[in-house]
Amino acid sequence: MIGKWRWAAARSIGTSHLKNGTPCQDYVCAKEFLTRHGSVMAAVVSDGAGSASHAEFGSRTVCIGLLKSCRAFLFDAALAELNEDVVWDWIDATRETINVKASFAKVRPRDFAATLVAVLVGEEASIVIHVGDGAAVIRRSGCDEWEVPYWPYQGEYASTTSFVTDDPHRGSW
Repeated sequence: MIGKWRWAAARSIGTSHLKNGTPCQDYVCAKEFLTRHGSVMAAVVSDGAGSASHAEFGSRTVCIGLLKSCRAFLFDAALAELNEDVVWDWIDATRETINVKASFAKVRPRDFAATLVAVLVGEEASIVIHVGDGAAVIRRSGCDEWEVPYWPYQGEYASTTSFVTDDPHRGSW
């Protein structure tokens, strides 16, 4: 499967950001990992919270942190071995990186608030990782219909969601 992956990404600054003079707070990255168990394509998207003063750094940290965790995992294990506990460890590690950056910048971790949607696709398994109000769509082999494996999370109040910087109890998202 080497060299068969193609990906495209786009991000655009919103009108409210233009009006307020704030930067685009979204980030996206993808990487193909060539492992001894086969090729794995990882794509990660993060939407920084508009209310967070350092959201553009939060979304970039979320994307890059998840890819680093994925690379370290795939060095020793197959994608099919990935489980929820390992993914929670990845999210916890990313949150800790944000906590360190926030401490250094003398701001709250919430100032780096960002969501997470990641898709890891290998020859034998596919995984969707999701925190917040984003969504991923998939199309199964031999099927024409697109599916949403996990719907966006809407918080208790209108226009609220969860962020990687939140410290929830596992299983609450």
